[in-house]
Amino acid sequence: MANIRFLLTTMLLLHITPLSRFEKVASQLIDLKLRLISRDSSLSPAYLGLMSHEQKVETYFNISRTRTEFLATYNGTTSSKAMLPFQNVGDYFMVQLGLGDPNQNVYLNFDTAISPLTWTQCQGDNYYDQHKSRTYRKIHHDSRTCKYPVFRRKNGDCIYKINYPNGGSASGVAAIERFMFLTMKNTTTNVNNVRFGCTKKSSNINYGPCSGILSMNKSPESLITQLSSITGGRFSYCLFLDPDAQGYLRFGNDIIKGKGKVQTAPLVQHLYYPYAYALDLIDISLGNLRLKIHKDASHNNRRNTGFLIDTNTILSNIHRAAYIRIRRVLAYRFDKFRLKKTSAAKLDLCYEMRSGLRLEHVIVSMTFHFRGGADFRVPAERVFLLNKDNTSFCLGLMPTDGPTVLGVMQQHNMRFTYDINKGTVSFLPDDCVASEKA
Repeated sequence: MANIRFLLTTMLLLHITPLSRFEKVASQLIDLKLRLISRDSSLSPAYLGLMSHEQKVETYFNISRTRTEFLATYNGTTSSKAMLPFQNVGDYFMVQLGLGDPNQNVYLNFDTAISPLTWTQCQGDNYYDQHKSRTYRKIHHDSRTCKYPVFRRKNGDCIYKINYPNGGSASGVAAIERFMFLTMKNTTTNVNNVRFGCTKKSSNINYGPCSGILSMNKSPESLITQLSSITGGRFSYCLFLDPDAQGYLRFGNDIIKGKGKVQTAPLVQHLYYPYAYALDLIDISLGNLRLKIHKDASHNNRRNTGFLIDTNTILSNIHRAAYIRIRRVLAYRFDKFRLKKTSAAKLDLCYEMRSGLRLEHVIVSMTFHFRGGADFRVPAERVFLLNKDNTSFCLGLMPTDGPTVLGVMQQHNMRFTYDINKGTVSFLPDDCVASEKA
């Protein structure tokens, strides 16, 4: 396997495609998709039943706080609170992926920020079993694909060890396998020889319902990088609100164009997470009020770290100085309406509505302004956490001294399209559920 050539193409399930066909098909862009499932969905193996508003707020806070501290430890910053366990991070949205021949379905955490490699646990009763697959192959240590920074050579094998900032780790053997996708016509198709990690040992990680992570960042070993030649380096998703709905992570020609004005922003290199997708956040607006907080928008210790787009942080994380400005403006606004302050979970800006007031007249939208002219508008109902009868609300943001992050709540009903070849991300408002059914 010293001169193994990495080949990517598609074939129908149980159909053998000659090598010459691989080379021909790989030069064309194709359509691929994976089923995207919410952690709160009854279809999810993580489904725990209906939660009250208070329980959901508490859950959102804990997941976001854990992820915030997880990200912050990477650049040396520390939190005033104790580090929470890593076990709540990483499974808010997951994908269903088929591996091997015969096919084995696994649930993988959908990650656009951290993991440099797609990997799955290869031990345990509920995980992928490489011994049952006819298409599983270890990558030999002499293979040209076994290279730094993701892989290293040891005792004839190509191995990896991913060290997470909170002290957790996952390690195992690098391998190639057949990945099964859906097509535009909802038939199944396979991509052969995809590099992934077969994790044999892990510590300080609770997988929950997921057996591993689907890496979708700019790492040389991420799934989108490996599929670049047949997808044009493009993928798209739209995170939906209805937990019982389902969407798709789409690649190449399967990407939905959507309707309305598309905003496009150039990606920037993040100071601490070079593989992550980050934008240059230059200002924030509340309603029509520009806050003029460029230096505080996505900077840490006077250095522009970039505004991360993350599919594992629930509530957006805003640099503390900018958050204080946002909080001050909103508190002044709500005091004018003579609203009663309340509390929910650990969020620090919560109010009860007063009789006679309409919620849409009280809460306001938020717009993130990016360098290049793109404006990302978040409707008011996605800026604030609301109870079922709209009688109370909390600001759905969190202050941070670490990396600033655009979280899942603020990404809902926005269609994102990433182009790693052009170095851009595009977005436009969309009804995720309706557009996926169209």
